[in-house]
Parts: sequence; C-alpha cells; structure tokens
Amino acid sequence: MRDKRAKFTNNGIVLVAIGCIALYWIAESVIMSLVFHEGGLIELMFAPHSHEIWIRSMAICLFIVSGGYSWLMFAKRRRVEKALQESEELHRVTLDSISDAVFITDDAGVFTYICPNAAVIFGHSHQKVVSFGNIAKLLGGNLFDPDNLETLGEIRNIERTIADKYSIEHVLLVNVKRVSIKGGVVLYTCRDITERKQAEQRLLEYQQQLRSLASRLSLAEENERRRIAMDLHDSVGQSLSLCKMKLEILRQPMSSDKLAEYVSSTLDMVDHTIQFVRSLTFELSSPILYDLGIEAAIEDLLDNYQNKHGILTRFRDDEQPISLSNDIGIFIFRSVQELLVNVLKHAQAHSIEVAIWRRNGDICVSVEDDGVGFQIPENGPPRQSSDDGFGLFGISERMSYLGGSAEIHSVPGTGTRVVLQIPLEGNTESEEGETA
Repeated sequence: MRDKRAKFTNNGIVLVAIGCIALYWIAESVIMSLVFHEGGLIELMFAPHSHEIWIRSMAICLFIVSGGYSWLMFAKRRRVEKALQESEELHRVTLDSISDAVFITDDAGVFTYICPNAAVIFGHSHQKVVSFGNIAKLLGGNLFDPDNLETLGEIRNIERTIADKYSIEHVLLVNVKRVSIKGGVVLYTCRDITERKQAEQRLLEYQQQLRSLASRLSLAEENERRRIAMDLHDSVGQSLSLCKMKLEILRQPMSSDKLAEYVSSTLDMVDHTIQFVRSLTFELSSPILYDLGIEAAIEDLLDNYQNKHGILTRFRDDEQPISLSNDIGIFIFRSVQELLVNVLKHAQAHSIEVAIWRRNGDICVSVEDDGVGFQIPENGPPRQSSDDGFGLFGISERMSYLGGSAEIHSVPGTGTRVVLQIPLEGNTESEEGETA
C-alpha cells in the first residue's frame, strides 16, 4: 500500500512539472503575441527563437521537480521519525506495564539492557541491578547450554527458583533467545509463576486428599459390613441357635417346673435378641430421624453417648420446627455422629454441646467440646477422622457440594468448635411431602 502511494506521488510530481512547462510555454507565447505584437500565437510558439522559452521552461521544471522531491523526502522522513518515536514509546510503556522482567546481555552475561520494572520480581532497584553487572547475579549460573542456544536460537520454559531482595523464594519461567538489540546478543524474559506453582501444589494435595477420602470411604463401608455381619452372627445367630436347641428339648417329656424354666430362659433370650436388633437398627438408621426430625434424633444421640461413655452432653435449639429433605437430614445426623466420635477418640473432653438453629435462610449446627483442641493447618481441614468415618475433610467437601460451609475453630488447650451451615433453599421438604 505504501509503495503504491509513493509511486502515485512520484508520478504526480512528473505530471505537475510537465503541466508547468506547457503552461509557461503557452503563457509566454500569448504575452509576446498580444502585448509586444511580435507575431501570431502559433507562429511564436513554433518560431526558431522559441528554444529560449523551452530553456526557461525546463529551468522552472527542474526547480519545481527538485522542490517537490525535497518536500516529499522531508515529509517521508518526518513520518518515519514519528512512527519510530511512537514505536519506542509503545515499547517503553509495554515494558513498564508488564510484570515480566526483560534483560539483554552479551555472550558473557554482562547487561546491555535492563527493563525498568525489574524490582517487581527481584525487589532490587534499577540501579542495584545495574551494579550487579551480570545476569548470573540474579538468575544464578548454568541456566542453559550456550551450544543449544546457538543451535536452536531460542530456549523456552526454563524453571529457576531464585530469592529476591527480602530472601523470599520465587519460581521463574525464563525464556532465552538469540537477538541483536541494544548492543546485546541474548534476550532474557523472566515471568514469576510462584502463585501458579503454589496453586498447582495445593491442587495436587487436594487431589491426594480426595483419593484418600475415597479410599477411606470404601474401607469404612467394608468395615461396617464386616462389623454388622459379625454382630449378627455372634449375637442374633447364636441366640437363635440356643432358642432352637431349647425348643427341641421342650419336645421331650419333663416336669412342669422344668418346662417353665426352659420357657422362661427361651423368652429371655428372645427378648435379648429383639433388643439387640432394635439397637442395631437405631445405630444403622435412626427411626427417630424420620419420625420426629433432626432435633429429636440428635438429642437422642447425645443421650446415648452420655449413658454409654459417661461424658456430659447438652443440646440446644431455637425451638423452631425445621423441615429437611431426607438426604440433608441424614447427612447432618451422620456429620454430628462423626464429630462426636472424633471428640471421644481425640479431644479428651469432659463435655459436649450441640446446637441447631436457623440463620438467614440457612440451617446451622455447631458441635463444641472442652477438650485439648489442636492447631488448624493453613492448607485446610485436618484429615483427623475416626477409624470408620470420613473425618473433617470429608464433612467439609460434602458441605461444599451442598452449597454450605464448615467452619473449624480450635486452639490447643481451649477445645474445638465446628459449625456446619447449609442453605435451606432446595433442601427442605414441603408440608405435603411430609404428610404423604
């Protein structure tokens, strides 16, 4: 496009020059004919002395052409200088605004250019970086193989860990390229990827926790099945076998006193079996949860823990009926159950308080103990859990899935408080559903 415009301009100058020659020739011939009456116009234009007019016309033409060409070159130079200034300003603003650090060195690593924003990554002022003199003072030695750079022309994505002015470690992604700019031959572009690497590490740890959680859940399910099978075999199975043996004995003739004794012992055994089956049923799935609601189920759970383990328990609620879907009710009940197991196994507590209330359209449940407490890790909930449960991490994950949250407050020596919060919207049952 620029070549066409330049060609058009050059052709215009030539045409203007030719036009000026023709106009001057005609104008001088007209003046000579009309003013000085030296002959007719046509005669003067082609008279022998007309070469003088031609000479003067050519002189004027050369003046016009040289002047036009000089003007054209001057204008072109101004445009080039302006474009160069704009380009340099754009590069300066770009280098000042980006967070990447850019350096240019010679083959020995001596600086020939240092970007103004080196302090963003390294913490050192521009003057301090200049005083270092060599790129190795910033990035260390043996960053790349010079022979590879000479062969490839560019080496990308070199990871290098450095310490800034304040001894804080940064992970840099360095690209190195052969250039010929500002007296240097090697261009370094350094990008700080510390936050990205930390995020990747957190993601790897999170994935490992999820895999561990899945494994623990699978083992917990298998252990629960084995425990139920052993309980059924050791208690129900043996009780039924003894009942059968005693019923077989009752077929034989015996005295009324002996008969009454066998019948009484058999009935006692049946009562024991019924009580065990009922206890196992409550343990696997509390009917109170479905019949009376989450508040009654948690209160009954606390009573059982107090009677069985001798730990003081207390339950509080806001005395407002809460209608939950079965899934949410089961999850809250199992979470409280899991937290109580953790308290018994790890907290060395003397008392436990469980509270449930509504807040801003959410249902909140807190479990608080006066035990030894623990230090909460910075990277999230601890993996502390019961041997057959899914622990605090599993509870937190499930809460996130339901759109809620799990807050853990604990300081060594002051006990622990866990607050579960779940939005009621979408997690409640309609009155018609409850009635049905």
